[in-house]
Order: sequence, then structure tokens, then C-alpha cells
Amino acid sequence: MNAPHVRNEFQPDRGCAPQTWHRLRLPRDLEAQFTETTRWSRATYIQSWLLIFIVFNVLSLKMDIDLLGPEQFVVPAFLTLGVFLPAGFSAITALRGITSARRQAGIVIGISVLDMVIVLNSARIAPRTHADTYLILAVIVPMVVGMIAPLSFRHSLVLCGSAFCLYAAYAVAFVLPRSEATGLPLLIASLTLVPIKLAYTREWTRKEAFLLTLEKSARDVDLAAANARLTVLSETDSLTGLRNRRSATAQI
Repeated sequence: MNAPHVRNEFQPDRGCAPQTWHRLRLPRDLEAQFTETTRWSRATYIQSWLLIFIVFNVLSLKMDIDLLGPEQFVVPAFLTLGVFLPAGFSAITALRGITSARRQAGIVIGISVLDMVIVLNSARIAPRTHADTYLILAVIVPMVVGMIAPLSFRHSLVLCGSAFCLYAAYAVAFVLPRSEATGLPLLIASLTLVPIKLAYTREWTRKEAFLLTLEKSARDVDLAAANARLTVLSETDSLTGLRNRRSATAQI
């Protein structure tokens, strides 16, 4: 299947029909080729991002001790140093070498949800005056991950949907029983869905560029073949099929 035909099937042009907006997935062979060409760069990028994420969580312990106090600080310190750090370094190790896009997405989503759970737990045990700070941080985690991690649109749906459900469950389980207003927490929770649009646009653009590259390569091959045929015709006698004088001269 050549590249121009696939582009018609994918229709990445801006003028394509609205009913095809969701058709991000390429035919199976091209989808595998696209994944293969982007896999290594994604893995190394995710590893560097995870390392920064680990440093951020360690530095956030200073905020925990300031807002929670020495007694309550023990819980987030244990969860960060005893749970999140080993999980983060294990994720970095698991991404060494060539890994599948599904495995990469699973690691990113798992680490993000784990960090969000730790932050929401801090919101649960924090004084009410500081609980909103952790609620906002809990939303920032999936938002940042969704915007910087190279997740596909499908995997971004899983990440953002999981984060939204987790946040909403926290509001129902811990905010409602305290007779607090849930409007603001739920409004903040909706921000976890923002990266979905970014992931969609990013995947659409990358696949469009990928198909344009294949199309150019196909045209280059066709042009080289056409030039080769013209060379053969120019050096062959049309009546006898033998090499003509021009061919003999070129060989001297």
C-alpha cells in the first residue's frame, strides 16, 4: 500500500469531513511502522521526565512538613520515600531498551495515578485550611503528565479518565461526609481532562507528518525508477533493442 493511498484513507488534511475526526489509527502495518519509528525517543524522554518527577516529589516533602506538621508528616514521607521513589526508579529501569508503546503508557499512567493517590491522601489528613492546596496539586499532576508525556490519544483518555474518576471519588468519599461544598473540587477535577485535546492534536500532527514523509519517499523512489528507465531508453536502439552509439560513448 503506497503512502498517497494511505493518506486518503487517513485523511489528515484540515479539509477532511467532520465524521472522520476520530480516525487517528492507521492501517495495521503503518501503525506498527509509526510506533516503531517513535518508540526509542519516547522511552528515553519518559525516563528523563520520570527522574525530574522523582526530584519534584522529594522536594515537595518540605511543603508537607510545613503544612502538616511533624506528626502528620510521617505518612506522606513514608509514601514518598518508601513507595513512590522505589516505584519511580523501577519504572525508569523497566523503560531501558526498546519497549512497547503500551508498556510505556502503562508505566506513565501507573506512576501518575500513584502520585495522585499520595497527594490526595495528604489532602485527607491535612488541616482544612491547607487541604485545598493538596487538591490543586492533585490536579496538577495528571495535567502536567498529560501535557508533557508522549501519550497517544487513546492512552491519554485512560490517564485523564482515571484521574477524573479518582478525584471525583475522593470528593464523594471525603468532602461530602464533612458537609463541605463539592462544586469547587469537581470543577477543579474537570481540569484533568484538558490534556485530552492536546494529545489528540499531537497524535494527528505526528501521524500527518509521518505519512507525508512516506509519501515523499515513495515519490523519490518513483522518480529514481523513472530516471533509470529514461536512461535505458536513451541508450537503446528502438528497432534492434541493442545499445546505441550514445551508450558506447558513455562507456569509454
